[in-house]
Amino acid sequence: MSDAAAGGVLQQAAPPYPWQESTMTQQLTILHTNDLHAHYDEWLQCAGFIKRRRAELGAERVLFVDCGDHCDISASVCKLSQGAVHADLLSDAGCDAFVPGNNEMFRFSLEQINAMAARSRFPWVLSTVGSTASASLAAHASVIVDKGIRLGLLGVIEPMDDAVGRLHGLESRDCVATLRDEAAALRAAGAELVILLSHYGLRDDQRLARELPGCFDVIVGGHSHSQLAVAETVGGTIIVQAGGMGQFVGELELTITDGKVVAHQARLHDSGAFAAADPEQRRILDSHQQAANGVLERELFQLAAPLSKPELVGLLASINRLALGTQIGLMFGPAAIEGLPAGTVRVADLYRVSKSMLTPASFKLSGRQIRQLLTERLEAAYNDRVVMGIGFRPQGLPFGPLEVAGLRWTETATGPADIAVAVEASPTPVYQPLADDEWYSVAGLTHLANSENGGFPALDGSTELRFTRFTYLRDVVCRYFESPGASARLGHPKLIS
Repeated sequence: MSDAAAGGVLQQAAPPYPWQESTMTQQLTILHTNDLHAHYDEWLQCAGFIKRRRAELGAERVLFVDCGDHCDISASVCKLSQGAVHADLLSDAGCDAFVPGNNEMFRFSLEQINAMAARSRFPWVLSTVGSTASASLAAHASVIVDKGIRLGLLGVIEPMDDAVGRLHGLESRDCVATLRDEAAALRAAGAELVILLSHYGLRDDQRLARELPGCFDVIVGGHSHSQLAVAETVGGTIIVQAGGMGQFVGELELTITDGKVVAHQARLHDSGAFAAADPEQRRILDSHQQAANGVLERELFQLAAPLSKPELVGLLASINRLALGTQIGLMFGPAAIEGLPAGTVRVADLYRVSKSMLTPASFKLSGRQIRQLLTERLEAAYNDRVVMGIGFRPQGLPFGPLEVAGLRWTETATGPADIAVAVEASPTPVYQPLADDEWYSVAGLTHLANSENGGFPALDGSTELRFTRFTYLRDVVCRYFESPGASARLGHPKLIS
């Protein structure tokens, strides 16, 4: 069994438990959270409850774990602290172990992930991802925690088509084989119970319990946001999960006799019924927010008049086109929640209206695709279709309007006519007639490279996709306005130069 950080099973020191020798029946309470997605107001309530509950039951008999997606870079303080605020909040709450979710593993660079793990006063546990010769992850394959009974902890994340390999150069291990071997090694190392911390989703947790009978005593889950008010039992494995967005803290009470779970009871505690927010958690959050405010208060540009949502989406298309140096700019509806009022626009305003995790990208479309796209952008079947997928904040925004920069055309009863395309990426380009068989450079988003994520069928067949990982639309917009004369170069009638 491997341990990426320590070279073996991480074993935490056992405090003395005088009651251990006097009874063979023990009580263990697992407090668990998952999928907070940076809902800080709810978290402050949850953390206060966790601290109080641990004090009531005795810290030596309570295991507190979080099952990932505590972070969400749609929240400015999460993005600008590079996740450090979450490491600090969980550390203060007394987290015993953490399995990272996709919002930790796939939204930050490997350097940022390892910095978060190093900052945390608790182990990150991820059994199914390994280091390679070129990339190292600061997480443990397994840990043993002593709570009067030796608890072996494993961690699993949804592979998502080898995302850890594509994004970070890490090894994505076979889940079933790896977890079987790691569970056996934990028991050989003295673990009396084996608990799997999962960011895989309820359906896959059930599958793992069926395929690996006897490997895990408990699976504490996340990712699917499932609200399990009563624990499920599959193949002898107890499965729990506590919803998401800070709505609940899960509690699982275990009665253990001779190292076996003989009884259990699960419940969800509604955070809306908790007492006031924890003051130390509030202090930690405020400290990170104050640091972020230095960035958020920076002025980007001035508006002489309000921008509607379609106008803002169009402005983002123009900025992205100039920033990426392409002939055409495309931007779709989820790039903005709403428009902007007249006056000074600051970084905080951009974070407020543009929350989705959108990665700017350049690619090529043929003239024929562009002609089709100009027709599709007016069709309700595509514009009104809503997006429900990873990276969109909030869920359920329409794909439309699709706004375009670097093209000129005339709308006619039979469709777009006299289409002309910019020859170069310039604020005042020369235009030439669109040729169906020519290929044109386009600045958009990784989502806009195909119809599955971009909504418009004409996008299928794009070529030469290029993008920078872990760079988001808000980053590109902020950098663009750092250069002198940025507003004037856009030539937008509502921007004050």
